[in-house]
Order: sequence, then structure tokens, then C-alpha cells
Amino acid sequence: MDAVLSLHRKAGNEIIICGDINVDYLNEKCYKCHQLDTLLISYNLISTVKFPTRSVNGTSSTIDNIFIDKIHVDNHTLHPLINGLSDHDGQILQLNNINISTRLNKTKTIRNFSKHNVQNFKIHLSYEIWDTIFGKQDVNEVFNNFHNIFLRIFHSSFPEKETQLQDKDKTWITKGIQTSIKNKRDLYLKCRNSNNHKLKTYYKSYCKLLAKIIRQAKVLHYSNQILRSNNKSKTIWDIVKSQTGKKKMIDEMSILDANGSLTHNKQKIANSFNDYFSSISENLLQSHQDDSKMKLTNLTYKRDSSVNISKPCPNMKYKYVSTQEIEKIIKSLKSKTAYGYDGVSTKILKWSAPYISAPLTYIFNKALEKGVYPTRLKYSTIVPILQNGR
Repeated sequence: MDAVLSLHRKAGNEIIICGDINVDYLNEKCYKCHQLDTLLISYNLISTVKFPTRSVNGTSSTIDNIFIDKIHVDNHTLHPLINGLSDHDGQILQLNNINISTRLNKTKTIRNFSKHNVQNFKIHLSYEIWDTIFGKQDVNEVFNNFHNIFLRIFHSSFPEKETQLQDKDKTWITKGIQTSIKNKRDLYLKCRNSNNHKLKTYYKSYCKLLAKIIRQAKVLHYSNQILRSNNKSKTIWDIVKSQTGKKKMIDEMSILDANGSLTHNKQKIANSFNDYFSSISENLLQSHQDDSKMKLTNLTYKRDSSVNISKPCPNMKYKYVSTQEIEKIIKSLKSKTAYGYDGVSTKILKWSAPYISAPLTYIFNKALEKGVYPTRLKYSTIVPILQNGR
């Protein structure tokens, strides 16, 4: 312990030790207590638990303890917690003058796509006359007006709400299992200080039955998860990892070789990715054009007398699209919930197809006529997916 404390003792760090130390502080004649106190006081640590933490068949001991810095000796509270899980009780320690970074519960922002909200969304779209779109000539202005109106109706119809993420590894725990676990704890508390042999026998059989039910619930849950999966091999491996304690790597990338320099700045990393992917097509096009010019300088053309080139090539003409064609294309999309930077998925587009086909037809035809691609449609969300260990 001395070596471990010496390793972790640094300026600005506070050490708190808690656990089953197997040294009974209720026994005043225990020489191990004096040895441990002598060691810990050299690191300014003192024990806090002065009450029994383990009771079995009428005997009590304090072998579970919490050691804190002496500066908190007058600014802490400690209470026992009978959890009903084992013969060792828990302890609740509250420090009143310490700053600890708390881990917040993970939350996720979702939209409420209830039937009522979907119907409300369709009604608002049906009332829209799109007067800022028809008759306009600028492609970007027309598309931006359409996009703004659509997003306004979308956001008002489907409000956002925060939901707490649940632990996916324990979704097999049903309300019945939760009730059984609570009953097991109550039985344990009754058996703890009782000499009733029948009660203890019943408690042991109840524990075995509950363990069997939990195993069956896990098997049923994971079997259904594999059957519903489209990628069964990946699902099986995910289950194996969750059961063996191997978690996914969630470390964010912090180093990127940008123009020969290393950076930890997340903003610079994101800008480097954006610059690379936004200019890669132009760089490839430029290099292809340079290669083509080099090849053309080395070519010798021979005119084929059999080919009549007196007539000019006809101009390419685009065929305007119709609302029926737009609706057909939208309906042919797969109904997915994935979305881009604006939060609109293909599922939302299919719901709104009859109401937006007319303005979309006007926008697409105007884009073909002017030869302009709307700038907002060039936006993209780039998410780098790192390989494990890199």
C-alpha cells in the first residue's frame, strides 16, 4: 500500500481509500489497526467509519472503511446503508468542501414523431402556398426560401425533447425481475439476524430460482436480438464483448497530421477534414486536366475522310421534370431515419411528398434552366470513424 500511495501522491491530488480492508476497527486490541493508521497518517489520511459494517449471526465488525484527508475531518458526514445484497453494509460519505467532476447522465435529443404531430405536419404543409418560390429566377434564393419554410414547419410540428440513454446491456431486466430482486433483498434482511432455519433455506432456494430466471431472460433477450439483426455476425460479437466486459473504444481523436504539423485542437482537426474533402474533387479534376494536356501534345491527329463533319453537333437539351416524376422518385426512397445537417430524413420526405412536389418541381426545372446547383445541397456532415487502436 505504501508503494501505491507513493505512486499516486501528487501536488493537487486528493486521495480517498475505500473498501474491505479486512482490519477490524471495532477491536481496540487489533495491532493491524495501529500499523495501518501509522502508515496512512504519513499521507495525511485518517479512518472515518466508527460503526459496524458487517453483522453475521450476532457478531459485528468494522472491516469496511473509508480513509480521507485530515482537512475534511470536520466537514464530512458518514451514514451506513443496509443494501440487502451481502453481509457487508454500504457507507455513504459526503464531503462538503471538495470539488469533484461529476459524470452527468448521458442524454439524447430526439423529436416527437407521434401520429398527432405527423398529421399536424401534413396539415401545415397543405396550407402553405409557397408564394416566395414561384415566379422567382434566382435558384439559390428559391431553394433557400423553400428550405426555410419547410424547416420552420418541421421544427414547429416535431418539437425536440431530451431523453436519458439507457444501458443497452441490461434491457433484459423486466419489471418482474426488478420486483423479484427487491423481494430477495427483503428476505436477506429478515434472514440476516435470524436463526430460523426454514427461512434461510427458503432464501437460498429463492436465490437459485431468481438466478435461473435471470439466465433465461438473458438468453431470450439476446436470441431475439440476433434474430432481428440484419448483421448477425456483428450482433453476436457485440453480445460477446458486452458479456466479457470488453467495451467499445470511445476515445476521440486528438492528434492529426495537418500540413506536416501535429495538433490537438479539435476545431483545427475538423477544419482540416473539411478542407480536404471539400477540395479533393477540384484537385483530382485539375490533375486529370493536366495529364490530358500532356497527352494531347504528343498526339498526331489524322482526318478520316469517311466522316462527315460539315454539320455542327446538335445542342444538348434537358427535359423538364414533372410533379408526378418527383413524387415517384421520393416514394422510391427507402424509409430511413438517418438525416443530414438539417435533421430531415427520407421518412419525413415521403410523408411530405404530395405537398412539396410542386415547389420542388419548379426548383429543379429552374436549376436545369439556369445551370445552377443550389448551394445548400452541397453541404454535408463529415464524421470520421476511427479504427480500433488508431
